[in-house]
Amino acid sequence: MILVARNKILIKFYFSLILISSCTDNDYVTSYSFNGSTMGTTYTVVIKNNNEKPVSMKNDIETILAKINQEMSTYDTDSYISNFNKDISMKEFKLPSYFSQVIEKSFYYYDISKGLFDITVHPLYELWGFQTKTINASEPLPSQVLSTLKSVGMDNLIYNSARKSLQKTNLKTSIDLSAIAKGYAVDVISNYLIKSGYKSFLIDIGGEIKVSSSDESFWEIGIQKPNITEIGSVSNVIRLRNNAIATSGSYSNFIDYINTNSRRCHIINPKDGYPIIIDDGLIVSASVIANSCIDADAIATILMLQSAKDALNFVNSLENVEAYLIYIDNEEFKAAQSVGFGEFIN
Repeated sequence: MILVARNKILIKFYFSLILISSCTDNDYVTSYSFNGSTMGTTYTVVIKNNNEKPVSMKNDIETILAKINQEMSTYDTDSYISNFNKDISMKEFKLPSYFSQVIEKSFYYYDISKGLFDITVHPLYELWGFQTKTINASEPLPSQVLSTLKSVGMDNLIYNSARKSLQKTNLKTSIDLSAIAKGYAVDVISNYLIKSGYKSFLIDIGGEIKVSSSDESFWEIGIQKPNITEIGSVSNVIRLRNNAIATSGSYSNFIDYINTNSRRCHIINPKDGYPIIIDDGLIVSASVIANSCIDADAIATILMLQSAKDALNFVNSLENVEAYLIYIDNEEFKAAQSVGFGEFIN
């Protein structure tokens, strides 16, 4: 859920793990804002503009989003990624520009996370029912998980950076970019706005957010409590000027499996093939601040697959990255944050 407060007018969008509570610059009351649907979720753009309404801005942005979606949506059976996934010839695929940039960044995070970030988990999404959003499903058998794991791992892909091409080495391997594509789309829209001459804006796609401020003003972003029964309740409020933030959570996208009486969220561990369980000792929400949204998006997913201690050690080893974690300890929610996160707290 997102709450955007401008000039004491509250606008509600029920789609996000992040809450935008306010902007401190009073000039934002004359901002131009619009929203719509994209990438299986919704988007919002707010542009500080004291002069006139930007001409064709929404159409231009939706054209960009449509192109990204056509390249990277696994729900579009004729998208570029779907055609790659369906191919069994293992031929070399020349990648379009957007797609190649996301693939290149995916390999980077696969390497530094030691395989925790892995775009080849798509067959596991299908096996566990997340691709079709199956409700009250039955857990697959351990033998099915092990069999599917044979096609998982980015070592089953060859990316040629010079030729901007991608190739399978296992015909059953397929990819999913949902853990990184929305963050990338936010960055693309940000670059478009900057090139169009806008310096103060906010972009949100399904909770992946990037803000820009041309002066000393800032945006206040509230991190939602990790409990679907407390929609709208804020765990912490941070201030951003020229940063991106992404949140990954285990509490809003899950499946209850009737044969094992277990609840598992949509984030799947590529090491063992199992979705993480919402249980004691595990992170339930990871909010990451970075310079670019693609980085924040990918890192948030990586953190969800680690213990709170390991996640903080990982973040503290990175430059210009901070994180705020909420985890379960003795059936209670507790919080932890990286070394520099306190600089952003309101």
